[in-house]
Amino acid sequence: MRPSLRSLMQLAMEERAILSSTFGSFAVRLAGMAASFVFGVQLARGLGPDGLGTYGIIVAIALVLSVATQFGLQTLATREISVAMAQQRWAALRGYLRTFGGVVFGLSTAAASLWAATAWYYPMLLGPQDANLLGALLVPLYALTVLVSAELRALHRIVSGQTLEVLIRPAFMCVLLAALAIAGMKGNATVAVGLQVIASVVTLSVGLFWLRSALPAVARSTPPVRPNGWIKAGFTLGLFDVLKQIDATYGILLLGAFNSEAEAGYFRVAISTIIFVATPLSIFNVVLAPSLARLYSAGERRRLQQIMSMAAVTMFATAIGAVLVILSLGKPLIGFVFGQSYELAWLPLLLLAIAQAVNGFFGVGWVLLSMSGGERALTFSFTVSVSISIAVAIPLTILYGATGAATAAVIGSVVQNLVAWRGVRRHSSLESSAAGFLWRARSIA
Repeated sequence: MRPSLRSLMQLAMEERAILSSTFGSFAVRLAGMAASFVFGVQLARGLGPDGLGTYGIIVAIALVLSVATQFGLQTLATREISVAMAQQRWAALRGYLRTFGGVVFGLSTAAASLWAATAWYYPMLLGPQDANLLGALLVPLYALTVLVSAELRALHRIVSGQTLEVLIRPAFMCVLLAALAIAGMKGNATVAVGLQVIASVVTLSVGLFWLRSALPAVARSTPPVRPNGWIKAGFTLGLFDVLKQIDATYGILLLGAFNSEAEAGYFRVAISTIIFVATPLSIFNVVLAPSLARLYSAGERRRLQQIMSMAAVTMFATAIGAVLVILSLGKPLIGFVFGQSYELAWLPLLLLAIAQAVNGFFGVGWVLLSMSGGERALTFSFTVSVSISIAVAIPLTILYGATGAATAAVIGSVVQNLVAWRGVRRHSSLESSAAGFLWRARSIA
């Protein structure tokens, strides 16, 4: 059956939209990558390994709590709001915005209050009291910013939805740290966390303004309808998001618990530098998510396979190139940029780059699962991988510090991607890895 003129036009528009969003996302993330790297260098040189380790631990706690209190609603918002937008169900769209925002605000505020109370009554338990009290403010700020970013992407503001976290917050942090240095004031972990709070307030304010501007005029005047059936899906996606955030932060948390703050500082430098590898890969995850949701809902399986195969090949090639660069030039570059005291961060950085190469080979399959009702398979993959990673990381972190934590990340990446890849095959019979470039899934209609 030959495709109709209308379907061909829709396909061309889809391709142009993806291409435009990809280039825009690349530009934003390139600028954000530079800002984050400069911000990381400023912190490393200003705080030293010990202070940087303390700051990293506080931010890691804030990130884990903020993700837990998002209840998976940022992923659900991307999926449901993009579909409601396409179907012009304005009352449902408004309902998602109001309900999801209220839930995230309430949960994140409760978590922040609990953290602040713990830091107040047990000041020796979590480290510097002032830094922890300020860190508690980051929980609702982080959680709401992530939700607003997801809602902007669902409203076809793909680039704007990435700009908040990727560019605005780190760029403003660079400005604040530069002003601190110009004023001749000496920074510490508490000051750095306080500046992060200021930058986060500005970022969320910009995001809320953009979100209101992105709403179609007809949607703004339509009374919202309270959505149903989102709690179960939100709980499953929320569990996945928590596991994903734990997967990203358990290394520095374990280093803070079982090793020295200096080792946590080395690992923080490795994480700050790995953005040069992770950022190009994350572009595909963010840009393709709404399109994967729409194509899967419409039954466009052939188009889905093409997009996933090309994404995986590009991601894998990019990551392998980065591994080779880090292998040959990583150590002298770290010493030159961050200082000679941080050269021990080179091997953890190389291992984290290898983990990114594994992620790149398996492509955006996990994104398809989250956008097509495969939450259970996705959550199962992270449950298995995070459990194995932490079990392996505890002895490795005690024995080998930052290098041990990075080794556990490689092991976890292999396990998680293999389980998720199997979940994609069972869920949709599609090939999400780079191997899909060589053959098409036989079950494609």
